Amino acid sequence: MKVTKMVSGMLGVAFSLYILITSVQAAMWNMLTMSGHFNGGAGIVIGVLLLAGSIIRLCTIGVKDDSGSIVTLVFFAVAAAIAFALTAIYGYMAPWALACLAMAAISVIAIYLKNRGNKPAGKKPFDSNRFRGPQTMSM
Repeated sequence: MKVTKMVSGMLGVAFSLYILITSVQAAMWNMLTMSGHFNGGAGIVIGVLLLAGSIIRLCTIGVKDDSGSIVTLVFFAVAAAIAFALTAIYGYMAPWALACLAMAAISVIAIYLKNRGNKPAGKKPFDSNRFRGPQTMSM
């Protein structure tokens, strides 16, 4: 799973940089033409969320608990929700939404696989020595 997290983190950083570059260009165009569209600002938010989640994924590859995967799941799910909500207006955001959803799915799979290996141990056999109290020396 470490290789999958590393590859998906690197792809996420690259894809988020693409989203940020195109969104900044769109935001500048919207400002200059005073068109009233907000696709540039929304794309910047999606790109920043995707970038933050990807960096956190890369930084928490070797962590033993689920904290990194849970945080990245939240970032990617919020970015996917924003992108899916805006897909009806701006159709070019559909691949962005699918990429964010795929990243969230990788986080869910990582959480599931990590928790699958941490099954609670069964009852230990009875040990009568643990109930005996302190041993005293007799003379």
